[in-house]
Order: sequence, then structure tokens, then C-alpha cells
Amino acid sequence: MKKTIKKIDRHVSLNIQDNMRNHVLNPVFKIITHTGDAGILWIAVSAALVLSRKHKKAGVILSCALAYSLIINNVVLKNIIGRTRPFESINELIALITEPEDFSFPSGHTASSFAAAYVISKNVSERLGKYAIIYAIAMGVSRIYLGVHYFTDVLFGALSGLFCGMQAQHIVEMYENKCNINKL
Repeated sequence: MKKTIKKIDRHVSLNIQDNMRNHVLNPVFKIITHTGDAGILWIAVSAALVLSRKHKKAGVILSCALAYSLIINNVVLKNIIGRTRPFESINELIALITEPEDFSFPSGHTASSFAAAYVISKNVSERLGKYAIIYAIAMGVSRIYLGVHYFTDVLFGALSGLFCGMQAQHIVEMYENKCNINKL
């Protein structure tokens, strides 16, 4: 199973490099990926939501989801699994951005984007949620496209992000119910 996953990851990475990369998409995917650096975009969105009277609860949930994702993915899983980046293990693969120094699995950029997409879909609006989902998918694709993550890093990051969003939603709602708070 492990060999099959490695083979698929290698094939996807090299296929994207050899058949999709071009002078038009390269800067587009670089911009998309850098909007996820250090979670700045989603931190700003959660702060704006918290300051909004109408969407304060969504901001609290998003803040929790991002914190949960950071701890689970970037602090715990990356360091336990210790997977090298694709540009380090696939000789033919060239990273198109500054090579990250941390481990590869799972994709933190993708996880935080999917966590945010879930929270926005459930708590802000379906329409904005659809845009957030498209953005989250683009974020995941950008990480593979740029050569800094494997397909399975991104796939697990997406699943983990959805899980973090759902858990944050559940935790905030439990807190509201336990403390008899009508709404945050």
C-alpha cells in the first residue's frame, strides 16, 4: 500500500510539472499559495467576522478551527510523521517557490483553507461558502503544482481541515448550550 501511494504521489507531481506548468499559471498559483502563508488570510477573515455583529459566532468558530488545525496538522502530525517534501525525494521535481523547511504531511495551507470553507459555508452564507471551497481547492492544487506537497498531503489536509471545521463548530455550539448563551 505504501509503495502504491508513493508511486501515485510521484506520478501526480511529475505529471503536473511536465504537463501543466506554464508562464501563465505559475504566477497565479504562487499568489494563491502565498495568501495561505502563516494563515494570514484566514486569520484576517476570522478577525473581521468576530468584529461583525452579524457573524461574530462564525468568527469565533473559524478562530477555533484554525487553532485546532494548526495544532493537529502543523505541530503534531507533521512532526510525528516527518515526511520529506517532494522536491527533496523526487530528483526531477523542481519547487517553484522558496522551499519550506518543515515536513510535508499534511498540507497546513490546505487544511486551514478547508476548515475556513466549512465554517463559512455553515455560518456565513452558502454563496460565500462556494467561493471559499473553490479557493480551498485552488490552494491544495497550488501546493502540488508548486512542488511543495504530494497529492496525499493535500488530500489528507483537506479532510483534516473539514474535520477541524466540524469539530470547532461542535465545540462552540456545546459551549453555547452548556453556558446557556443564546448567541455569541
